[in-house]
Amino acid sequence: MKRRNKIYLYMTTVLMFIYISLLTLLYLSEHNAADATIHTFGDALWYSLVTLTTVGYGDLTPVTPLGHAIGIVFLLLSAGIMMTLFGAVISFVASEGLPLLMLGYQRKKNWYYFADYSIESITLAANIYKEDPDAVIIYGEKKG
Repeated sequence: MKRRNKIYLYMTTVLMFIYISLLTLLYLSEHNAADATIHTFGDALWYSLVTLTTVGYGDLTPVTPLGHAIGIVFLLLSAGIMMTLFGAVISFVASEGLPLLMLGYQRKKNWYYFADYSIESITLAANIYKEDPDAVIIYGEKKG
């Protein structure tokens, strides 16, 4: 297995362990409380999912101090998850999505791709532009 895949697997395992530990702590701290609404592990799971997805129905709420602390952790995790997803979308649009969209509008034009950005490719591109001013020229990496 590749090193990167091992790291992803390890991180996923650690995060799942932390999540299940938080659920267990939430259940153990709430199930015997007098005015608790979280009585089963399933209730704790439901509360965490509703909180992490920022839906927040309010049907289940922790009442103990430890339950409140775990609820705060879930709230902070939900903000982190939402910002990570938002950042990933913005990163994709800025780096790959927008250029692909812009190139999609150029479908009827002739495209030319040069693997590197060198004097020869620049000269050839200039000659192509003389013959076809609407051509789309794409360069690969600049050679040092």
